[in-house]
Amino acid sequence: QCCVSLLYSDRAELALQPGTGILVHAVAAGSPVEKAGLRFLDIILEEDGQPVKDVNELVALCEKKKSVKLKILRREKITDAAGNTSLQKTELSLLLNLG
Repeated sequence: QCCVSLLYSDRAELALQPGTGILVHAVAAGSPVEKAGLRFLDIILEEDGQPVKDVNELVALCEKKKSVKLKILRREKITDAAGNTSLQKTELSLLLNLG
């Protein structure tokens, strides 16, 4: 599996609602996940507008679909011109083709 459910402490740290969010912990080269643009440590928040709580729920929502629309949270380190580093959170929408 490329995804795992977030721990309660991780959700709290990211200010996410309890019971939401799936962490992408592996992205295989050439996989549909990589082709869709998902990255290591992205957090899947929604599938087609529906909040996702865990991996099993995401799999159930994606069954029998040829593509899914995911809303993700991406945390990236940003360094400004003065050399100060901060953590930026960005919400993105990605289309994942399943075949």
